[in-house]
Amino acid sequence: MATELTLLARHGAAAHALVQDEKVRLLQIAQTLAEHPESARAGDGVMVAGSKEELLGYAGISNRRIGARAFKVLEEEGRVIFEGYKKFIFRRMTCS
Repeated sequence: MATELTLLARHGAAAHALVQDEKVRLLQIAQTLAEHPESARAGDGVMVAGSKEELLGYAGISNRRIGARAFKVLEEEGRVIFEGYKKFIFRRMTCS
C-alpha cells in the first residue's frame, strides 16, 4: 500500500512537471508571436492572431488534454486571454 502511494505521488509530481514544461513552452511561443511587428497593442497587452491549435502545434504539443491544462493555468495567471477562436491577448508580467 505504501509503495502504491509513493508511486501515485511520483506520478502526480511528474504530471505536474509535465504541465509546467508545456506551460513554459506555450508561454515562450505566445511571447514570440506577441513580439512580431504586426501584432497590435490591446489595452494592457498585445493582440495576437492565432488559435489554441496553432499554439499547440508551434510548441510541439500533440496531447490536447495536456495543452488544455496548460492553457487553463496561463489564463488563470492572466498571461493570456483568449478572445474568440483565432485571437488572444498576451500580457507580459512585470516585476514591481
